[in-house]
Amino acid sequence: MERIFVGLDVSKDRLDVHVRPTDDSFAVAYDEEGLTMLVSQLGLLQPTLIVLEATGGYEVKVAAVLANAGLPVAVVNPRQIRDFARATGQLAKTGRVGRAGDCAVRRNRAAGGAATGHGTGASAGRTRSPTSATRRDGRG
Repeated sequence: MERIFVGLDVSKDRLDVHVRPTDDSFAVAYDEEGLTMLVSQLGLLQPTLIVLEATGGYEVKVAAVLANAGLPVAVVNPRQIRDFARATGQLAKTGRVGRAGDCAVRRNRAAGGAATGHGTGASAGRTRSPTSATRRDGRG
């Protein structure tokens, strides 16, 4: 069975959804009915990972609803997505939702293909290099 990755672009009024590798896209309203529809549709897809950009708080409710439904979700820093896209030469070719999906695919491959779990905090989905884990004062 092919692994499915979903990129979600969250805004005040709607949620844009992009599915990889099928390149299917759809949108739902950002309200109770839309969230119910989103959970239903994503539940049928059984995605390996759903990636949302941290967008000034709009993503919090969406991430909570998806996680409560048992769907694997990660909230990522938009700058990391842009930096990743720039490093792979995709910034000009791909929209935000597509980049989020690409990020999910590559991040999952880099992790050996294992799902990363249900991250819902702003730091979910972040990876740290060994040097970034070192304290600034050099003591660890």
